[in-house]
Amino acid sequence: PIHTLGGERTNITFYTGVRVNDRWRVGEIDGGWDVMKVALAFERNPLALADGMRLLDQAVAWATSAGRLDDPLIGERLARLATDVEVGRLLARRMVEIAVAGGLPVVEGSIAKLWTSEALVRNAAALLEVIGPAAVLQDGELAWAERAHRHAAVTTIYAGTSEIQRSIIAERGLGLPRAR
Repeated sequence: PIHTLGGERTNITFYTGVRVNDRWRVGEIDGGWDVMKVALAFERNPLALADGMRLLDQAVAWATSAGRLDDPLIGERLARLATDVEVGRLLARRMVEIAVAGGLPVVEGSIAKLWTSEALVRNAAALLEVIGPAAVLQDGELAWAERAHRHAAVTTIYAGTSEIQRSIIAERGLGLPRAR
């Protein structure tokens, strides 16, 4: 087990000398990468989209209950968060359209994953800034803001780091040479 900064658990596993009976094999012999490409294309989806939606709901509820909806800075932060969530939804929809048409949304999945996780980091930090010192406490009525901020960082690692997503977008999407 690996415990993250966000207070979550993930795992790392190692396999050595594993043999699999042919009846349990998926795909062709020595074709594991072809199988993995399909799995990775769908793993790299807008993972942080639901987190962004939840953060937006919590932030609007906080601003409403705190009587700060008319604060221009709060409104600007909420508008950015809402916009980022909508872009994430549209990127997810594009992935579905490609899959329904029989395609494999490799680059689109990387774009969606990169956008939603990086947007979550930006927005969680921006909300901490406008809420103030009480937002960094791990307990109390604003604990959701502190948890969102810690969790946001790890979303840039799940399913491939942001750097890996940028490489996929550059190489496969834009046809740029592979970085050395």
